[in-house]
Amino acid sequence: MIEKMLPYLIAFVGPLVLTLVLTPIVREINRKLGMVDQPDPRRINKVPIPRGGGIAIVLGVGIAYGLFVLLSGRPALQGLSDAKFLKMSALAVAIALLGLADDKFSLSPKVKLFGQLVIAFLVWWWADLGFNDLWPDLPRWLDCLLTVFWIAGAVNAFNLIDGLDGLASGIAFIATIGMAGGCFFVQNPQAALFYFAIAGGLLGFLRYNYNPASVFLGDSGSMCIGFVLSTLPLASHVPNSFLVSVGVPLLAMGVPIFDTSLAILRRTLRRLIARGGNAAGGRVMTADSDHLHHRILRATGLNQRKTAWILYGVAATMVGVGLVAMSLQSRA
Repeated sequence: MIEKMLPYLIAFVGPLVLTLVLTPIVREINRKLGMVDQPDPRRINKVPIPRGGGIAIVLGVGIAYGLFVLLSGRPALQGLSDAKFLKMSALAVAIALLGLADDKFSLSPKVKLFGQLVIAFLVWWWADLGFNDLWPDLPRWLDCLLTVFWIAGAVNAFNLIDGLDGLASGIAFIATIGMAGGCFFVQNPQAALFYFAIAGGLLGFLRYNYNPASVFLGDSGSMCIGFVLSTLPLASHVPNSFLVSVGVPLLAMGVPIFDTSLAILRRTLRRLIARGGNAAGGRVMTADSDHLHHRILRATGLNQRKTAWILYGVAATMVGVGLVAMSLQSRA
């Protein structure tokens, strides 16, 4: 048992330790570069806090897991060629750099969305990943649209939920552990190893991101997390299994996906109402303070920690539902 668990422990601890070491370094570099969230009426933080700390997760997981693969001689991902894995890694770095540019220069929402769509398209076209294995008869144009929508949606979901100390990183940690558990049901231990590596990096960062946070994920971290958690099921999928490829990831990312859907609906309705009343209305891509965590804070009067734990509980419950469903399907 110990021998079987040892690779998972190593894959988890390596990124954990490296991210613990790198996060304070990245935090201070970003502070000197002026990448700091200043308090304002929409933000919850009351003091200036450096952002862009998610780069520490990218570096910690990338370096530690790369060394693990090289030293162990294991494939990077079961069923995925090294060339394709390198392409996916390059695109993950690209979206992290796009987020870092936003953390530094505050890109316009349209520029950021355009970059996300281009990277999502490259996943389908360059890395050759999509839903065609799940639905072999799917037309290529529709496969492209679904893939781009799935990735861009997840990227923005984690970007929007990152408004509370430790919320996005904590939910991502729960989602990652749940998706790793799903890999065991479908006999894909190598994918589970990579999920454990990501979970280690997230837990290491959560040490500094949990309330009271000393550093924020920033777009570099939240966008990269959404990208990885949406593309990994496409890379480690089970052909003809909707539950494994889409169902469990949807449940695991359920909280940020629901929050994003609600935000789009809310902002669209407000825009339409404002037009009808000849008043100045906000745009769909304009940030507001009506996300799930904002609403819970206002409705309950709880502090950031308790609010985060409510949403952690919802995320864990949804992951549990997904795993139970996989268990029943496996037995059937």
